[in-house]
Amino acid sequence: MVHRIIKFERRITREEADTSRILVRRELIRHFAGMRGELRVLLRDAVYSARLVSDLCSCGGLGREHSHHFLLLCGAGGLRAGERLTVQVEAGGC
Repeated sequence: MVHRIIKFERRITREEADTSRILVRRELIRHFAGMRGELRVLLRDAVYSARLVSDLCSCGGLGREHSHHFLLLCGAGGLRAGERLTVQVEAGGC
């Protein structure tokens, strides 16, 4: 059984707080390779179910389309804009 833990810090934006999604920065996304399905996310000593989702975006302008990756949290209505969190993500599998 493979068990991986990814830990990072993030200051929550208004959009993240409103949508219960936490942005996963581009340099961290490679650590999520192979993680599929439901993930466990630890925030402020509480565990939430989550999954990794991607949105296509053109915020860089025409012809510079790319994807933004987020942890979509279930039942995490307690995210607050401006709050700095340590995010710990766990996944297991064969």
